[in-house]
Amino acid sequence: MSNTHPSRAADLPAADPARAGGRGTRPDGTPSGGHEAGAVWLVGLRHRAGSGVLVHHYYVVAGTIAGVDALHRARWWAAQPAECLLRGDAAVDGTWAEVRRLIRDTLGRFRLAARTG
Repeated sequence: MSNTHPSRAADLPAADPARAGGRGTRPDGTPSGGHEAGAVWLVGLRHRAGSGVLVHHYYVVAGTIAGVDALHRARWWAAQPAECLLRGDAAVDGTWAEVRRLIRDTLGRFRLAARTG
């Protein structure tokens, strides 16, 4: 998912303009300047399916400077009614998340940054 998430919700948490190089934000909360204003992140959340199996659900979040901001947005998206419906109303496990930066090379290909910690 990206900043063009199907929910098109107007109440997406706004990015902090000071953290985006002093730029303003668009109505959807992304910093002006799009991807250049921030990094692209892959954020994994998980929930337990009705059968008891753990299911990992990943979001691509663009336009944020820090991984914690990307995690906040992914959790916000996961709480939206359409996303809850897709999960069968299963609650997201708030004790686990994977946040990895996506690095774009000069040819425009993405790769995952190395894990930290």
